[in-house]
Amino acid sequence: MGNITSEETKQEALSTSKVTREQLHTAFRREAKEALTNIELISISRYLFGKIVGLNERISYDELLKKLDLQILLTDDRGDLLYKFLKIISSSPCLSNVIDINQKSFSLYDVLILVSVFNSKGLKKLGLTDEYFIHLVFIVLISSSSSSSSSSSSSSSSSSSSSSSSSSSSSSFRPGGLTHEGKDDTDDMVDIIVENNRIKWALIPVMQSFDKLENSGISKSNLHDFLNILLPLSVHQYNSKAFTLNYTTQIDAIITTVFLSSNNADDTIIFETFYARYRNNYPHLFDPIKRLFYPLLYESTRSSSEDTMDYNSDKGRRNIELNHKILNLPLLSQLSTILNVDSLNMAVNSKPLYQGSRDGYSINSIQSHTLNYRAPTLLLISGKTVGEERHYNSSFFSKFPKFHPVASSGLKSKEKLKFQVAVFLTDQWRITNTKTFGSKDFRIVQLSPLQLIMDSGATLRDDYAYFSNIGCGLGFGSKPPVKSKDIKNNSLRFNLGGVSLTIDNSLEMGNFRVEDMSAQSSTYATGCTDKQLFSDIWFKINEIEIYGLGNVESLKDQKLAMEWEEREAERRRGIGNKDYQEGKALLELAGLVGGAQSGGSM
Repeated sequence: MGNITSEETKQEALSTSKVTREQLHTAFRREAKEALTNIELISISRYLFGKIVGLNERISYDELLKKLDLQILLTDDRGDLLYKFLKIISSSPCLSNVIDINQKSFSLYDVLILVSVFNSKGLKKLGLTDEYFIHLVFIVLISSSSSSSSSSSSSSSSSSSSSSSSSSSSSSFRPGGLTHEGKDDTDDMVDIIVENNRIKWALIPVMQSFDKLENSGISKSNLHDFLNILLPLSVHQYNSKAFTLNYTTQIDAIITTVFLSSNNADDTIIFETFYARYRNNYPHLFDPIKRLFYPLLYESTRSSSEDTMDYNSDKGRRNIELNHKILNLPLLSQLSTILNVDSLNMAVNSKPLYQGSRDGYSINSIQSHTLNYRAPTLLLISGKTVGEERHYNSSFFSKFPKFHPVASSGLKSKEKLKFQVAVFLTDQWRITNTKTFGSKDFRIVQLSPLQLIMDSGATLRDDYAYFSNIGCGLGFGSKPPVKSKDIKNNSLRFNLGGVSLTIDNSLEMGNFRVEDMSAQSSTYATGCTDKQLFSDIWFKINEIEIYGLGNVESLKDQKLAMEWEEREAERRRGIGNKDYQEGKALLELAGLVGGAQSGGSM
């Protein structure tokens, strides 16, 4: 360890040592640098400074934002929050070291720490995990938000007193809103654990305690402020004006889910609760921060790495306007908390396969626009919640099972709430009047007023989707209803699953029901009672959209199959059925149409 003084206690291959905080920070900077390749180091230096410079060369925060194409944040309060967030993390692992808040700049060494910490590969090389990264963000978010409030109050008091102003200018900034004059405990000795002359970062007390920063819990205001950075940042690659859009609906849905058991605006939640809900309902929430420095790594280099390809595939698509009825940029930002935003590229760059207001609200219209598409799809439904009495006389409502505790759902009696839900299907759509379809990646996601992901890890059967053209409508999470044999009665007997999204044949109304969360309720943790997860939501449908998530070839294949069907429909009218059957057989061999795959469209 060079000049490091040590008092070693041998225990197998590990030893303990004591170093100063400055030595520890220096060692972390060195290993963060070693976690990057030489090509990456050159790329970062040239991108920031236009040439190869020394590791202590500094770049102003304003200039860094311009390099990242985020100059819009220069005059935005979110820019101040992001600065404090980055500044604390760049001081890793000594997060509580004194920081001069007035020196709004970063050294190249600071940037290398940020790049390594935000990059999963860099974390792995440092021996750290993704859970550590999320916990670090959680802790630093509390501190940076606290410091923002402290800074504001300090500024107000300094304007009313010259002595206060003088004191403020000479003091240093400390996470959590604490200020100190001169030196503090940054020269204290700290314990480290060493193996083969390398520090085991995941084991040392400073890392495990996050340098004893405040860890009482995150508040709604903390999370709201950071979501107002994360969500625009997630779609910034599609539209440079992303930070000017309104994300209120999306932020409210996420916060409502995070604080599911809280009714007080001042309540906080601990990390364990936050992490469980993050993992289950917004697993890609922090991807925008992880991707923040991708331009520095990949702008001037080409690599075969997955991260590089993801970044480069996004280039050249700025200022795309999403003028669809449901899918807009704010909603896309929310969907990107569920899937990697790159998985949604096809939906962004193409028209919906089906749109109710464009193609007509009918099962037959959905059938004609989707059944030849052989790739994953995204179904979006948007509407407003309504009371049960509005459906009471309909067969769709009257045959629905009624039982406790759904009847006591907190959302049941509320009307005119915005309701949005998404269904991800990796299996091809098909007509299934008596059977079901689906695959292991099938999921239902309530997007508003809560954000809840229901997949095969909960009580959602992965093969429980049905699409009926005999009057039973659409269903996800259930078996198909049994249609009455009495034509005059025209009623349905429903067979609902533990989680079910059911759409009437008219595509005018629907029901979203969570009846059983037994497999998932424990993950919603502290203070959350089961009834808060149950829902029995009746809603009127305003719009339905279905997007293809495949590639360009998937659309071409669908178009070819649809054109063939149209031509053959004309031919069958004039020359009989023989040539039709031969042509169909050829397309079946090509894998474009036919068989059970194509459902009722053939």
